[in-house]
Amino acid sequence: MNAEAFDLSGLQELSLGSNAQGNFGATINEFSTDGTLADNSDTALVTERAIKTYVDGQLGGGQNDLSVNSLTAGSVTITGTAMSTTGVSGTDVNLSIGTQNNGIVTFGAQTQIGITPTAANDIVNKSYVDAQGTPTLQTLSIDDVDLSLKRRVITNASELIQKESAFFDGTDSAEGFEIINGTMQINIDKAGDLVIETT
Repeated sequence: MNAEAFDLSGLQELSLGSNAQGNFGATINEFSTDGTLADNSDTALVTERAIKTYVDGQLGGGQNDLSVNSLTAGSVTITGTAMSTTGVSGTDVNLSIGTQNNGIVTFGAQTQIGITPTAANDIVNKSYVDAQGTPTLQTLSIDDVDLSLKRRVITNASELIQKESAFFDGTDSAEGFEIINGTMQINIDKAGDLVIETT
């Protein structure tokens, strides 16, 4: 039996059972419905359903890794406890989440970041008091000469131990006393002023 006996254009080889004719690299002797492709055979052709079963199993199998250059998906659900991004050189790269039309990125719990938060890199968009141009009112003092009420402000708000100085009267001492964030108490500073101190 030869290929010329069949009116099939472009046919280069033909195999029926063990009787093979023509130029060939592999002899096909089976149509397989095995959706696992476990035999890994060069002599079997699989059916359309077997191919679909195998592909579906690979994409949906939790034991498998998927490596692609680009992925577009309607939704992605992560069932593990970690998600990381790593560049080809081993250094971390940015993970960008784009939203449109007032889209919202929702976190189910309080979210932590592995660095000290600042106004520039915090995970949420907020303003910090330390970064504001107008100083925050912290203390009040009574002048020891004319008994006038003066306002005192923090001069180093970005530090844990903070210093205050007179805001209105330039003749007052610029050093004052040190205060720490906490409860309020009445005190007398080194210039003799009665102040409400935050400690």
